[in-house]
Amino acid sequence: AIFVVRDGCGALRAELCCDGRVLGTEGGLIAYIEADGRVGSAEMRYLGQATGPAAGREIGYVTDGARTVIAQVDYGRGLVREMSGSLIAEIRRGGEIKSNVG
Repeated sequence: AIFVVRDGCGALRAELCCDGRVLGTEGGLIAYIEADGRVGSAEMRYLGQATGPAAGREIGYVTDGARTVIAQVDYGRGLVREMSGSLIAEIRRGGEIKSNVG
C-alpha cells in the first residue's frame, strides 16, 4: 500500500495500492482512484474527481458523481474545505490527515 487510512484508535480502515485500487478492512475492493483524480466504485460507477491546482494557483476542487463541486483543496496549506468554507480536514506534512468532523 502506498497510503493507509486509520481511524482515531489506529485501526486500519482502508489502503490505497500503487495501481489505484482502494481496499477495505477485509481486503475487498471498495473503489478505484485514477492518476487524474477520477474515482470509481468497485462496480465501476463514477463517484467524482479531485483536481490538482490550476497553473499558478494552489487550489484544486472535489466534485461528486454529478460533477457538482463539493469541496476545495488548498494544496499549499494542506486543507480541504466545504464550498461554504467550513474545514473538513487538514493534511499534515507527515501524511497524517486530521478530520474536523464535529
